[in-house]
Amino acid sequence: MILNVFVYADAEADRMVMINGQRYVKGQRVDGHYLVEEITPEGVLLSFEGERALLRP
Repeated sequence: MILNVFVYADAEADRMVMINGQRYVKGQRVDGHYLVEEITPEGVLLSFEGERALLRP
C-alpha cells in the first residue's frame, strides 16, 4: 500500500489521502477492504477485521 498524497486540514471536509493512486476520505474503503477511520496529523488510520494500522506520510 502506497500513500501517494496526504492532506490534513483543520476542517474535516478538507482532509483526503491518495493511496495506490486512488483518492479517499473518511468512511471510504481502500480496495473494498480497509476502512479509512480517520485522517489525523500523524497519518491515516485504517481498519480491517478489527485490526487497526496507522499509515504515515
